[in-house]
Amino acid sequence: MANPLRGVEGDADYVRDVIGGIGRPVVLVGHSYGGMVITQAVGVILTTGRIGGEDVPG
Repeated sequence: MANPLRGVEGDADYVRDVIGGIGRPVVLVGHSYGGMVITQAVGVILTTGRIGGEDVPG
């Protein structure tokens, strides 16, 4: 089943509801639109990355 996009606010509300129903800590990973939704849903985002095999702090 496809997940219809409802806009950042609506999608963030949906993610918040899903997370709340899991009942334990979760790790969310996203980029681009998904990253915006996750940031809106949880209110904080931590980033890290790798460039050329070296760790880059977020």
